[in-house]
Amino acid sequence: DLLKKKAGVQLLGQFLQSSQKLLILWQPEYLTRLWCVYELAAFRHIKGSNKGLITFLPLKLPMLTIGLFFFHTAATTLLELTMPWMVNSKWHSEFVMDNISAEHRPFYWAFICYTLLF
Repeated sequence: DLLKKKAGVQLLGQFLQSSQKLLILWQPEYLTRLWCVYELAAFRHIKGSNKGLITFLPLKLPMLTIGLFFFHTAATTLLELTMPWMVNSKWHSEFVMDNISAEHRPFYWAFICYTLLF
């Protein structure tokens, strides 16, 4: 509706005046849209050049965070499922006997038990 758009543009100054900060969900096309540049310039004009009032949040950052969360969850689940099999295997026992000194084995086994519990 054209009247609502006009009213929104006219009230932008009041809206920005009552805002404490401006969070910009940034993507490369952001500054190519006239409305976005206008809103950013109006906020900067109203609030002055105080640093920290405008925050740019790249939209790819949340996707990266979500991706890392799912990767971590999958890796932890895989480790929890395979850990008992690995600890009880013959090659693991040989590895421990060949590479971990007798004085450090109790600490190693305590670590393995702790890992299996949590």
